[in-house]
Amino acid sequence: MSLAEKLKKVQLKQTETKDSSKPDITAKEYDENEIKIYQNKVLDINIEEWLDLIPEFTFKTKLFPLKYEDAELFFQAYELKMKENKELTENIKNQIEKLAENLQKVINEIKQDDPQVFVKSSSRSAKDTGPYQQKFIMEYQAKLKAKKLRDDNDKMISLLEAGYEMLKVKSAKELLMNWVFQKEFIKTCLLQSNTNHDSRKTS
Repeated sequence: MSLAEKLKKVQLKQTETKDSSKPDITAKEYDENEIKIYQNKVLDINIEEWLDLIPEFTFKTKLFPLKYEDAELFFQAYELKMKENKELTENIKNQIEKLAENLQKVINEIKQDDPQVFVKSSSRSAKDTGPYQQKFIMEYQAKLKAKKLRDDNDKMISLLEAGYEMLKVKSAKELLMNWVFQKEFIKTCLLQSNTNHDSRKTS
């Protein structure tokens, strides 16, 4: 009897599942101190908080500080483009371009040692934004097309190769223009902007 025939006869037992990711919507009032403690716990996992503990185990890394005004800029761009479905104003575009120029200088310093550079915020990368998703699909299709068999194994390899390509950053301007449309990145900016903590180093 073949494996396929054996599998047809298999009867799965009914089991109960529990979704641990389901949010707890139990009504509860949190005081300001509890909220601040929670926010700081979230910020404690940011890369700038622990990077200096593992320099010998990771890639060469440089931090590019973002100011409160930068976070406001990203938020304004997101609201305008994603909420109001309007084009960015020339003023916002110019501010993003100026910020991109400064970030590009830091990227170029890293690229002197390695042409492949990965850029992320304190806790987010831009690879899951809409434009990057389209770029990923095109990259995946190109990788798969170059394969000989194009079977399931080749598809998996192509996915991994395309994912790796998405981690490479060549243009700071392209990166920032995609970042401002990523909801989770904007949430991170808002959290760090609204949290008063002297030891925080927004990056």
